[in-house]
Amino acid sequence: MSWNINLANTRIIPCEFEYYEPDSVDEAVRLLDKLGPEAKVIAGGTDLLVQVKMGVVKPKYIVNIKRIKEMYGVIDKGDHLFIGSLTTLRELESSELVKNRFQALHEAVSSMGSWQIRCLASIGGNLCN
Repeated sequence: MSWNINLANTRIIPCEFEYYEPDSVDEAVRLLDKLGPEAKVIAGGTDLLVQVKMGVVKPKYIVNIKRIKEMYGVIDKGDHLFIGSLTTLRELESSELVKNRFQALHEAVSSMGSWQIRCLASIGGNLCN
């Protein structure tokens, strides 16, 4: 799915870009390979969209990976925890598994940003930024 979004010279986002929403990791990889380094990836958009609004970054393409289901989840793997990169900070904060077995992680994500940011921000996005 893709759109050409022109919000140039608006107070919302001061630039024009093509917007894509891949449904799978394979589709996202193909898109990013095709679009090259001018493509910016978002999931929650809590960092990139602020930079775009401020005029610091002017992407030609935005690839929103939020619809890729296999990149979500908190799964107990016995001696370790699997956390999908699109899992939000709020999902980690509210996970009973994280609360009970990984208290340091729970405390860390509970202290990050506001409640609204934790509902949008992904763990993968925070690690990348």
